[in-house]
Order: sequence, then structure tokens, then C-alpha cells
Amino acid sequence: MPFNEEARTKLDAIIHGAAVGETVGLLASTMSEAERAEKLTPEGILQLSRQSDLTSTSAEMLRATSKGLEAAAAAGSPSNLDVRVQLHQAYREWATTSPLACQFRSIRMTRAIHSGQLGSFTSVERGGCDGMLCVSPIGLAFSDDPGRAFQIGAEAASLLDADFNSYLAAGVVALLFALMEQGASNREAIAETLAFIRPLDWPCDVSNTLRSILESEYPPGAHAHPACADLFSAVSAASQGSSLFRVGVTAETLRASSSAVTLAVQFECAASTFHGRGAM
Repeated sequence: MPFNEEARTKLDAIIHGAAVGETVGLLASTMSEAERAEKLTPEGILQLSRQSDLTSTSAEMLRATSKGLEAAAAAGSPSNLDVRVQLHQAYREWATTSPLACQFRSIRMTRAIHSGQLGSFTSVERGGCDGMLCVSPIGLAFSDDPGRAFQIGAEAASLLDADFNSYLAAGVVALLFALMEQGASNREAIAETLAFIRPLDWPCDVSNTLRSILESEYPPGAHAHPACADLFSAVSAASQGSSLFRVGVTAETLRASSSAVTLAVQFECAASTFHGRGAM
């Protein structure tokens, strides 16, 4: 479970990708069409990605997830509960010490940490740091047991978000990263993940989202849960080879939330490092 040197290289790429993706997503939402066409081109995004000090809420939360996993690993053979406790402590430390979180330090935030609603106090679009943006390190740490990666990913999201759909979406993201770490392609990982969650028969539309991606159907409609819509946008872009670093910010990107763009670039950076396609 502890991260070796190779895993740390992959993790660093994913964390930097989260910072790039969140920055691009938020910039796109505030720019005019002319500004986006001028500044958010492939070259412009590449230049942005070269800023070594670039960070974001989701990037910091990914580091907190990694810290919690390593603290749990130091205890020997941690149970899922041990991992959850260490993740909770790491998220709480982030929330009370990070400059990005300083504006949220209050008694309300402390209560939110305890009630699994810390996301409502962060600055990502829709007012929440979606749990699925922070669980990719769990997939790396438990790649030898993808089913456990799914379970711990869902449990980690429950510390950050009070919505059931978000738990399952986060578990799916952790599972996808675990399968990619094993060598599966994006589409292979999606197919295996769909097969894994289909028997669960949980009352939400995450499985329909994955099926839509594989069958190249249209994305979920406005009725879809936001976590599922974000999951579709991010994973669909990854499975189709869409890249901000090749095409820049397109009309499709603009229809996605900053959370979806953040997750999509995490997948893109993972594909580059996991499958040896070079750095972004």
C-alpha cells in the first residue's frame, strides 16, 4: 500500500493535472468567448501547465488523501476503518491549515467535517469539492485489490460529501484508477468497472452513465445527478482521447463543470504516465 517511487511519479502527475484542470475550468467559466479562443488554446494550456507552483483546492485535497493513506500504511496492515480514520484526520488538518481553506475556518466548517459535508465549504463549482476529485490516490494504493479501492473510495467521499450518488461516483473513479494502474486502457477499465457495479443494483444512474460512455450515447440529461454528469464528461473525454492539450477548450468543455474538467485532466495525466505516452 505505501507509494513506491514509480507510484509517486504517477501521483505527482495526477495532482499537477488536477491543479491544471481546475484552473482551466474556472478560467473558462469566467472568460468571454473571444478570451477563451485567444488564451485557452492548446499552447496556452500547455504554458499554464508548466507553472511548477500551480495549485488548487482539489490538488491540495489529493495530497491530503495521499497523506492519510501513508499514515494508515505506517500502522502495518490497516483495515478499511483505519484508512477512513486517517483520511478524516488528513482532511481535517487540510481544512484547518491550508491558505486555500482559510476563508472557511469557522465552527460551521468544523461541524461540516464531522457530518461529511466539508465539500459545501470549498470553492469548486456548485460549492462543493466533489469527493471523486480526491480519490485517485486510493486507486494507486489499492491497485492489487480493485474491489477494495472501490469501497474505500466511496467511504472517503462520505467524509467530504453528504450525497449518496457522489459516494458511488467516487468509488467508480478509485476503481478506474486501480484498473489503469494494472495496465488496463481507459475503455477496458470502464468496461470492467461497469461489470463490477452492475450487480450492486444501487438506486442511482452511475451505471447508466458508464454504459452511455461505452455505447457512445448522448450524455445524461439535465435530470442526471451532478456527480453523474461530471463523471460522464470526464470519463467520456478520456475514453475518446479528447485532450485539452491538443484541442484546447471546446464548446463541449464549456458545457462541463470545472469539476468535470479537473477530473478529465487527472485521467489524461494518468494515461500519459501509466501507459508510457510521455508527460503532457
